[in-house]
Amino acid sequence: MFEYALPIWVGGTLAGLLAVMAALSRRTPASIATLVAVPAVTLALAYVERRVVTPREQVEAAVEAALAAVETNDPSAVLRHVGPNAADIRDEVVRFLRTARVERCHAAGSIDVRLSGEGQAVASFEGLLNGYTSDGGARLAYFDRVDLEFEQSAVDASWNIVGYTA
Repeated sequence: MFEYALPIWVGGTLAGLLAVMAALSRRTPASIATLVAVPAVTLALAYVERRVVTPREQVEAAVEAALAAVETNDPSAVLRHVGPNAADIRDEVVRFLRTARVERCHAAGSIDVRLSGEGQAVASFEGLLNGYTSDGGARLAYFDRVDLEFEQSAVDASWNIVGYTA
């Protein structure tokens, strides 16, 4: 229920229209009270939706933060999003950012998150990376499907990258 706010707003709008029609046709205290209750309930549900962050939303935010960190060209910022036991990925990040300058790095379209177990998830998206090599200036362009494997840290409950397929 608390994945997206659109159903809350649509339901609140429809309930509000019904409440207006009931208030105009009946003009009873109960129908007029409904005019106040429907927006209050809709706003309360929208507030709860904003406050409750599901694991799927946490993984989406972790993907966006990791891609933004790649765009900064700062290996230490990117390594904060990589699991401590993923030594091969950590080495690849340092090697890549030493030889390349990234201009743009983001997910083109939506991020599909599949929770695959307790504290494990896979995020799939179309990855877009534009940049150039730092030594010769040759252009780099990447646009393809990316699957990032995440594990939730037991220490701080953050989601860390532990594997990928690109």
